[in-house]
Amino acid sequence: MRVGRLRTAVSIAEIISALAVVVTLVYAVSELKRSRAMTSTDIETVLYDRMLEMDRLLVEADGFADIVIRVSEDPESLTSGERARYLAYEHIFFDAWEAAVQARKNSLMSQETFESWDDFFAADASRRPKLAWTGNLRFYGAEFIEYVEERVTRE
Repeated sequence: MRVGRLRTAVSIAEIISALAVVVTLVYAVSELKRSRAMTSTDIETVLYDRMLEMDRLLVEADGFADIVIRVSEDPESLTSGERARYLAYEHIFFDAWEAAVQARKNSLMSQETFESWDDFFAADASRRPKLAWTGNLRFYGAEFIEYVEERVTRE
């Protein structure tokens, strides 16, 4: 009789131990996923870095500021190489905007923080030459294109 109770107790202990292992693994996996997700601060740092990268290009890339000025005055005067450089530069801007939109969509950025960034991007995009956007359309999906065009025409 004692042996039977002991076996039952051991079986129950094994079941409890197995459940504890499963719970621990589930918790560990969820913590790993959470630690891998970017925080709002991480995303803002990326956005600031992208804007800084654009400033750095203007300052450090020989003759690039002249290209940016010329595209505003006479975009047809750009050579193919200058046009490619300019569009790559503007691609940084629109990629950053898309990252902010995706971060908000995935609840990785608060609505208030997103609105601040979104207003900045919309206002800045409306001041940029049309070529900045039309030359980069091929990189974006229909949803983002529609969003940008709606935001920029609303300004």
